[in-house]
Amino acid sequence: HHTFFGIDHLGRACAVQTLGNPDCHVVLRGSSKGPNYDAASVAAAVASVRLRLGADCVASNGVVIDCSHGNSGKDENRQIQVVQDIADRFAHGEKGIKGVMMESFLQGGNQDPAPLSELEYGKSITDRCISWKDTERLLNTLAQSVSSRRLKS
Repeated sequence: HHTFFGIDHLGRACAVQTLGNPDCHVVLRGSSKGPNYDAASVAAAVASVRLRLGADCVASNGVVIDCSHGNSGKDENRQIQVVQDIADRFAHGEKGIKGVMMESFLQGGNQDPAPLSELEYGKSITDRCISWKDTERLLNTLAQSVSSRRLKS
């Protein structure tokens, strides 16, 4: 059993009990101390999950890497380097990477929240994002790395 503070169906604060989610995953997002998407960090995270939850846990098969936030130093353009590094490592057979997350929107960058009439269409009002054009290119890079890996196996 797992207990956490949550909200009940009436909107009141309560303690919620659950058996947990057998299909969970760990997200490596880096921190103010620096990135954690390198091979050693991925291997350490997978080993830690296996030790705590067992090899049968879905999360023990690999992690999801957040290419933004601490792993990019909150610089949306550095997500490109992070994804390219991950794709290269994946193509060369590194285990433990099960997915990536990117901060992406139609246009790159972000803008401050404002009345709708003052907002620039397709630009984030939260985190700084890469453009859809860059996202599409990176998704193709990742797809090519998967194909390359499959050809080697």
